[in-house]
Amino acid sequence: MNLSITVTGPPRQDGSQLRSGVDLQFDVFDDRTVSRIADAARQCHQMLRAAEGPGTQVVSDNRSDGQRPQGNGTPRLATEKQVRAIHAMADRQGLDLAGQLQDRFSVSSVKALSIQEASRLIDELKSNLQSA
Repeated sequence: MNLSITVTGPPRQDGSQLRSGVDLQFDVFDDRTVSRIADAARQCHQMLRAAEGPGTQVVSDNRSDGQRPQGNGTPRLATEKQVRAIHAMADRQGLDLAGQLQDRFSVSSVKALSIQEASRLIDELKSNLQSA
């Protein structure tokens, strides 16, 4: 199956509109697929907001981290090392990681966190391990 997602911004003064899109391919429609779709749509929205111009926050409406994009307009996402560390510490603590990610960051995957968000979460999880 193929799915195309396109996010279109409001009309600009010159009549043009900014667009951001992604094509996804998947074999099975399951919870992981739904997560991929949500993450892709969120990233399209972030790229569109980044392209709107200086001073625009690169966040979805329910996030407030104010993270700036990379030079190509996309936010810098968590590294694989950060993703592995978060999963390992959350597993050791028996943490409902999916719930925490959704409640605190409005994402469904650790991979959708920014580098800064992942770093803050790692620090918090380390602190929880040390105080236990």
